[in-house]
Amino acid sequence: VSIVERDEREEQNLVTRKNTRDLPTTIDPPLADYYDRLTFHPNCGTHAQVINNGRTAHRPNAADDFNNGVVLTARPLKTGELFEVRLDRVVTKWAGSIEIGVTTHSPMDLEFPFTMTNVRSGTWMMTGSGIMHNGTIVLEQYGVNLDRLQVGDRVGVLRKENGLLHFFVNGIDQGSASSNVPEKIYGVIDLYGQAVEATIIDAYDSVSPDTANSTLSNTTLYSDIRFHHIHGKNARIVNNGLTAIRLRPFAEFNDAIIFQVDL
Repeated sequence: VSIVERDEREEQNLVTRKNTRDLPTTIDPPLADYYDRLTFHPNCGTHAQVINNGRTAHRPNAADDFNNGVVLTARPLKTGELFEVRLDRVVTKWAGSIEIGVTTHSPMDLEFPFTMTNVRSGTWMMTGSGIMHNGTIVLEQYGVNLDRLQVGDRVGVLRKENGLLHFFVNGIDQGSASSNVPEKIYGVIDLYGQAVEATIIDAYDSVSPDTANSTLSNTTLYSDIRFHHIHGKNARIVNNGLTAIRLRPFAEFNDAIIFQVDL
């Protein structure tokens, strides 16, 4: 949540006051200090490439090839951490599209296959509308068909504390896909077929007002009210005290009480 200024008539006055006063210094350090952001590992399939400081993966020659586009996260996923990507570019030439899942193989020891569904150990993938485990279909009709995703759609995967694996399409939980998934797993996408480019998205994107994905306009940042720097342990205060966020909403649900600061 973010504090916003509702009286547009006072906007210019607030801008002037904002530029002339000292902002409170008793707020949390930058969100990135707390948030170990996921990135893709540069070791990837022969037709894939990692760009954008590790946040984006693409197939640069997607008009000429349709496979060898497997990309893993640079670190294992944390329990309750959602690994989510946004589909940025597609082509219509091929059949099939993005696949997503988890694997116990690291990007340093995996012999990258033509497609991730060929891996026969330690791997769970959502492909089309089904789930494959170690190269075998275990659920044929699990959720939304990934082959129908369009540019801007999001798909994600998360391992819960109880070992259940859940997939998400545009933020909607598709339900439990597997159980007894081990704790140390890497996120993986396969830029297969029509899928050309995908970018990791996370809580940091949603609270950075200077990013293209932010829902905050510049006019929301001029309020005199701030959140207090003392708060519940699962909360973080960012954006000069204007925004409060719970970083791991799938792993915890409480301890995030926040008060207004007395200016």
